[in-house]
Amino acid sequence: MKIKKTAIAVMLLFILPLILASCNKNLPQGKVKDTVTVYFADYGRGSLFSENIPIDYDEIKTNRDKTQFIINALRKGSQSTAIQTNVDMPIQEVNLDDRLAYVLFDKQYNQLSSQEQMGIRASLVYSLTELSFIERVEFFVDDTPILNINGQAIGAISRNDIILNVLNPNPPTTIQTVTLYFISSDGKSLVKEQRDIQVNNSIALERYIIEELIKGPKQEGIFPAIPKETVMNDINTKEGVCQVDLSFDIKSKHFTTSESKALMIYSIVNSLTELNRIQKVAFLIDGKKEIEFSKDIDLSEFFERKEALIE
Repeated sequence: MKIKKTAIAVMLLFILPLILASCNKNLPQGKVKDTVTVYFADYGRGSLFSENIPIDYDEIKTNRDKTQFIINALRKGSQSTAIQTNVDMPIQEVNLDDRLAYVLFDKQYNQLSSQEQMGIRASLVYSLTELSFIERVEFFVDDTPILNINGQAIGAISRNDIILNVLNPNPPTTIQTVTLYFISSDGKSLVKEQRDIQVNNSIALERYIIEELIKGPKQEGIFPAIPKETVMNDINTKEGVCQVDLSFDIKSKHFTTSESKALMIYSIVNSLTELNRIQKVAFLIDGKKEIEFSKDIDLSEFFERKEALIE
């Protein structure tokens, strides 16, 4: 397939506010990974916002692979907010030539609303030009250049061709590595799993750790320690003690043995005490401390790390 280069005929007639995400050097404890910035369209607010996506440059080396990584991240949608960003991106192909990216949409592009079309183009321009080898992006539907409202080809677009009204930034985000503990295959011990997650630096890392524990393990052969219907009501740390308030069914079928309740507690305790600022963990269930959870576990006590349970 041949793609004819087209000169920029007019500036892209799309005023889109950009919410920038800054990077705070005073990060929570955790290892910062290589990232690439991807820009998503928030169609409700008519804006873009940025998100740092972890990337392994040892695995993703070629320019084509890096470009495809950006496309895949945009298709997947935001991983750090509840904003609906995953409007279908009907991309057939992306070609690279002389610092230009040629994006070919299929005919489904024409079924999108004008706002969705402009949002997709803007997010692609900002995201792809994060790559050092791309300066401009040109758009086609099949082999036909996309036209503006005056019937002229939009042509190759750079960031400077998109007029932006900069608003207050979102809270800064970064990628962090957390250490989590899940139940071993024999149900008798805890197994460590490290995971890279997108975090908002204004939100305590403790909250993300509990959320990831509720999601369950990614490794095969190990099992979640916390019932999947668990809700985290609150979490806060003071003077080395992290207090966690959870809601879950104490009689849940998740607890198959008496050991499974202890493993739930120490899955949380051992995961949280990976953070140097936490030495002990206190529990509330639906805001209450005096709860009969297990005959062997008194939830009114403070719990310290238990290395003996780690496989």
